[in-house]
Formats: sequence, C-alpha cells, structure tokens
Amino acid sequence: MPRFASQPTPTTVHLGNNQVMACEVNSELIPFTRWEKDRLPLEMSSRLVQLPSGALVISNASEADAGLYRCMVENVGSSKSSDEAQLQVVP
Repeated sequence: MPRFASQPTPTTVHLGNNQVMACEVNSELIPFTRWEKDRLPLEMSSRLVQLPSGALVISNASEADAGLYRCMVENVGSSKSSDEAQLQVVP
C-alpha cells in the first residue's frame, strides 16, 4: 500500500502569489499520483503544475483556487488519498 512521506497541509496564499502543496510518495509510485480539488480531478495547466516529486505548484493564485486539495495514488486495483488540506486565498 502506498505511504505518504509528506502530505498537503492547510495553508493560506495571497492573491497572485505561488503556493506549493506537498505530496511525497515512494518514487516508483509518482507516475500514479494525481491531485484532486474538492474531491474532483484537478486539470493540470500552465498555472497548475505537478512536480516530479508529486508536489503541486499553484502559480498566480486566484480566488478560484481556494478549496480542499488532496493527493491520490492509484495503482493496480487500489488507491489511497492523502489528508485533505484547505487552501485559502486572501487579498
């Protein structure tokens, strides 16, 4: 079963700043790692990037980025989620 070396933690980011949400798993499981926001799959984009470590980088944060984030590891026949972490966006 996957184990998380680090998990996302509740945090606050200022509008327009960058934020990194941690998610460290065994290196062989990184290809099976994805992110969810408010329990829905998160689409990666030029502003939302998953690092090779599995961490999520949110660039130029907007109010729409506020919500509950969690990291998912899906491997053959099983999946495990990290703790959920609230991201607050403030002016």
